[in-house]
Amino acid sequence: MSFSEDKTRMTEYMKERPLDEWEDEAAVEEFFCFLDRLAEQAKEDSSYCAILSDAYLKAGDPLKAKEAFARGYNPKNKKDIKKLMSFDSWKANPVTRPSEKAGELPDFTYVSGKLLKNKFVRKKDGVCCICNKSRTAFYVGAAFTDTSEKINFLNTEDQFCADCIRNGAAAEKFKITFNDPYLQDITVVDDDKKDELLKKTPECSLAFDFDEDMWPCCCGDFCRYEEYDGTYEETFTFRCRHCGKETVWTKMT
Repeated sequence: MSFSEDKTRMTEYMKERPLDEWEDEAAVEEFFCFLDRLAEQAKEDSSYCAILSDAYLKAGDPLKAKEAFARGYNPKNKKDIKKLMSFDSWKANPVTRPSEKAGELPDFTYVSGKLLKNKFVRKKDGVCCICNKSRTAFYVGAAFTDTSEKINFLNTEDQFCADCIRNGAAAEKFKITFNDPYLQDITVVDDDKKDELLKKTPECSLAFDFDEDMWPCCCGDFCRYEEYDGTYEETFTFRCRHCGKETVWTKMT
């Protein structure tokens, strides 16, 4: 394909809904193949760097997007300088390439493992920095520091596995919580259950990006996040771990 055709195709991709909301994994994999080709083209032709930068943004990776854009921007162009500075504040959910997704994940107390496939990747040469386990699923989702700053582990050198989240070792080592710290303020749930949700449960931002400080509660406990369906409109299903009552949230797409 020509440069103009690649640019037009990327423009169309940017108009579509966020990549982490796509349900067709074949289409997502096709996008990443397109991204790979742009990366190869950018090595030979710097004019591809801006397109590649947009592709990384679409994939939820602002760090690589900034690196790509920096290779081809015009330092005398005010618009280019402004865009280069904008990457640091870009908010995005990193998207896991289908071919790199982790296999079966452990279930967590407050979320089903089947809903966490985009939060973990399997790396052949990776080693967990906490338990030293290799060839396992590593976390690439987000977390909050003790100052409530949101960070993500997509491009960090520190790699840790699902088991080290579930047993609390990752939260202890990095002094982080995986879900919104404001959940700590919910008074109907005791501290042990709050620690389980905040420190031993991977990030569930897809369900809470429109109401981050809430989580359904019932019978003095947090409900379990069990199902997501984005077929017609986004629905998030929670179930009480004690009485079985179901709570369904709906977000129009």
